[in-house]
Order: sequence, then C-alpha cells, then structure tokens
Amino acid sequence: MTVSKRILFIAALALVGAPILAGCATNNTTTTPTSSTTTSSTPVSSTPTSTPVTSTPVITTPSTTPLELKLGVFMPLTGALNTLGPDMRDGALLAVDEINAANLGLHITTDVKDDGTTDSSGDPNKFNQFAGEGVTAVVGPCCSGVTASVLDLAVQNQIVVASPSATSPTLTLDRDNQGFFWRVSPSDAVQGKVDAAIVKNDNNTKVVIIYVNNAYGNGLNKVFTQTFGASNVVTAQAYNEQNTGDFSSQVTAVCQKTADALVIFGYINDGANILKEMQKQSCLSKFKIYGSEGLYSSESSAGLPTKAGQDSSGNWLAAGIKGTNPQSGNLSAFNAKFKAKYGHDPQQYSAESYDGVMYIALAALKAGSVKGDDIQKQMLTIANPPGTSCQAFAECALLVKAGTDIDYKGYAHDFQFDDKHEPKTGIYSEWQVQTDGTTKIIATDLTA
Repeated sequence: MTVSKRILFIAALALVGAPILAGCATNNTTTTPTSSTTTSSTPVSSTPTSTPVTSTPVITTPSTTPLELKLGVFMPLTGALNTLGPDMRDGALLAVDEINAANLGLHITTDVKDDGTTDSSGDPNKFNQFAGEGVTAVVGPCCSGVTASVLDLAVQNQIVVASPSATSPTLTLDRDNQGFFWRVSPSDAVQGKVDAAIVKNDNNTKVVIIYVNNAYGNGLNKVFTQTFGASNVVTAQAYNEQNTGDFSSQVTAVCQKTADALVIFGYINDGANILKEMQKQSCLSKFKIYGSEGLYSSESSAGLPTKAGQDSSGNWLAAGIKGTNPQSGNLSAFNAKFKAKYGHDPQQYSAESYDGVMYIALAALKAGSVKGDDIQKQMLTIANPPGTSCQAFAECALLVKAGTDIDYKGYAHDFQFDDKHEPKTGIYSEWQVQTDGTTKIIATDLTA
C-alpha cells in the first residue's frame, strides 16, 4: 500500500468512527435565533420501530466538489402557529448542520422565510422568491392552506416541497403534484375518522362544528362529517383563516343549537378565542368539546389552556377538551440532540421538519444531483424498503455513496410512503386538557 493510499484509508476510518458534530449551516437571508421557552415532556409513542442497521459500509472518500443544494425553509414564524414555527425551523436547521458537518458529498445553504401560518395570498410571492434564488427544494410550509397555494408553483418550477405537517387529504386527492410534494405526516383522511370515533365513543350523538375555511379545516370537516354521519351534524360554521379574533357569529350560531358536543378544527389561537367567546356568551358548559392536532401543543406556556386562560373562579376554560395528534415514534434520541443544541425540548413537528430535510438530502445524494426533478424521483427509493436500514446522515450517506440501497428510518416515525409521496397509514394519540391546565396523552396507537 502506498503512503498516499494509507493516509486516505486512515482518514476514512476516522470518519466512520467519529461522532457527528454539529456544524454551522450557512443561511443566506437570516440568522437562526433560538427559543428560550421551556417545554413539558413530549408524548412518546408505544409503537415499536425498526432498529436501524449499523453495519459498516464500504468506505469512499468525500468528494472534493460536493453537490451544492439550495434549500428553502418555510415555517410559521408568525400567525396562529407561531408557537410551533421557530422549533420547526430549528429542527430543519439541525439536520442541515449535521449534513454539512459530515462532509460526505453534499453541502446545503438555506434561505429561511416565514409562511405566516395562513398567508395563502402572500406566500406564492415568497415561493417565487425561492425559485428566483435557485432553491430546488423546500422543507415546509407548515399548514395545508399555504401548501395548497404554492404547489402549482412547485410543479412549474420543479421544486420539491416536503411539508412536515400539511395534512389535508385534498393536497393529494384533488391534484397531480407530479412527485414534487412530499408529505412527512399522514393525511387527515385517517385523522378525521379517528376524531369521529373518539366523539362517538363518548356517547355523543349530535354535534356542532366550527372549522377554519382552508384546506386543513375543510378536509377534516369533510372526513369527520362523512364518518360521523351528516345527519348527526346539526350545523358546521366556517371562519376565515385570516380571522383576527372575532368569533362571535360562529359561537352564537352553534350555541343556539341543541347538540351533545362541539368539534373545533382550527389552530391554538383561534381555539382559545372561541372558548373565550363561549364563556362570554355563557355557553361554554353546554357542550363537550373536541379538536384535532391544530389545538394541541406539548409546550404549556404556548398551549390552548394558557392561551384561553381561566374564569373568575380560577377554572381553566379549556379543561376537559379532548383531541387527536399524529403519533410520532420514540423521540428520545431526537429530543436529546435538539435540546443539546437549543437548550429546550422541541415543539410538535420539529422531528418531522428534521426528517423532511433528510429525505431531500439523501435523495439528492442518491441522484447525484440537486435538481428538483432528480431529487423527487429518488425520494421513494431512499425512504422505503427494501434497503439497508439507517438513520444518522453519515451512516446513510456512506451507504448511498457505496451504491447500497437504503431505507431511511425517520426520527418522527417509520411509515412507508405510497406513490403520492405520503405515508400509507397514520397512527394517532388522544390528548385531554386536565383541570390543572396541563395537557396529557390519554390513549395511544389509534387508527381508523
């Protein structure tokens, strides 16, 4: 063995044995602030996940000219889900840091933009800015309405959109995204059925509904109504996604009806304002109240109970409310490294944001290209079996560079994906707000 070959061999062995160190991602437009909020423990699924294979792959030395991927990060830094957005952004940037630190043939620069939660009128312009800046893949947006507003542009510009949390069934049922939409979380085609089952199991026969008039709310309302029975829905009141807090007409409409339960398909801030208005109209105790993951937060200071507040006697307005939430896998490993970097436990959908970046990055490495069309053609290949199970980017990247098929095991969950680039199934937890204002998981492994 020559001296130069011996040096390369020793360097490669060091690369495999070394831990993955967090590096610094280049951000073209913004710095990456970190949140100082504290969080309660994140629910942990009882669903078993596959154990990634950690056998040492054939080693190749890093390319001296890595692929340069321009990645958009499009999260709700303002608006109704601004309590989730910063951690979702930081989950994505954590993945970018690890990829760049690994130095295994792919380098990512990021452009962070605020999707505003529900800014479906302004976000197409921001997406066009991504296209003009040479971005070929985007992790985000967060919500279904915003996602629906940019998918045509994604197809036209051949930009992969990997949303961690856009769950409306209409995003795939009513359109052909030509492979450029990747849904990390399962669609509400399952969640709406689980919601209906929970409400029925609590012996409710008649319900009223308040829902946000966008792709998210419309999708959930449709599936829930079909499952629960349209004749059992007394009234369904929509509100505009740009609502600034006045829900008096919707609350008046439902409170005038006779029903057992109220179901809210909306977001935390909206749900809090609905509860305040019900208290004002003296009808809060009239119904049992239910919701979906839009009303859920593992962060107590940013959650529905805190936002809705207490009555004059100190009772939490949100006490007793139940709802569903997509169930992640065992998040202990992800939570630990997120907290090590940012100093607090991650919010909901942070792990899905991390995984969204990984799906894009590994597909680009597999394709040997950062073009959006090349990336989307490889995403099912790296995300589904058959293939060697792996999770850490360095481990997966070495396998890909050695020509080995992989099956990336996401931190959020280990679903298989169908030809529409979305999980084939979904598993959910049931949560409930307690009388002390905390939110607890009361059931797991729910599916339709």
